[in-house]
Amino acid sequence: MSVLRFIAAYVIDSGARIIAGQTFAYGWTMLRFNDSRPSILEIEEDTEPLGPDHPTHWGPGVQRAIALRRAGEAVMRRNRLTGQADYPNRGHFALACVHITDDYTGRLVAERGTVDRSTSPWGSGWQLHCGGADHPADQWHRHHLTHLVHPRPFVMPYLCMPEGSMVVFEEGRAIVWGPGSNAGAPDPEDPHAWRLA
Repeated sequence: MSVLRFIAAYVIDSGARIIAGQTFAYGWTMLRFNDSRPSILEIEEDTEPLGPDHPTHWGPGVQRAIALRRAGEAVMRRNRLTGQADYPNRGHFALACVHITDDYTGRLVAERGTVDRSTSPWGSGWQLHCGGADHPADQWHRHHLTHLVHPRPFVMPYLCMPEGSMVVFEEGRAIVWGPGSNAGAPDPEDPHAWRLA
């Protein structure tokens, strides 16, 4: 959904007025309205959307927000994924095994389960793990997605994949499973080549 349609849908659905300083989660990133000129609200975006912390730096426009959305759309399109893309916000939570530390560089498996916002409004459905044998419950921890993605930004475009999807990152490639698929297929592009412009 385009940024303007997203904002219009919010106003129409909620009946709320947009005020200066108000922030919106738009997919992975955050947008903020600034009253830099009298009677005019301007949109600002988080200038460090792949950073490890809550947004603290804002800049005019929505270029990064659009680039992030397009990166996810490209993953869906080139891997022929069906279903609805669901862009989690950087503040949503994911489960990660104890091996997924900031300096971990081995095989990374990302699986998306069911997302039930009614019982877990900040859940993303994502689990990130090393691909090892079943981990006991005490080897899983809840993290903000931003903390998991910051050391490995190449993961972010894949996080819009629908429930039931999976991606395995290994040796400069990604293997993608669509919802309900029994066989993965290599992503035609190197995931590590993606950069936020």
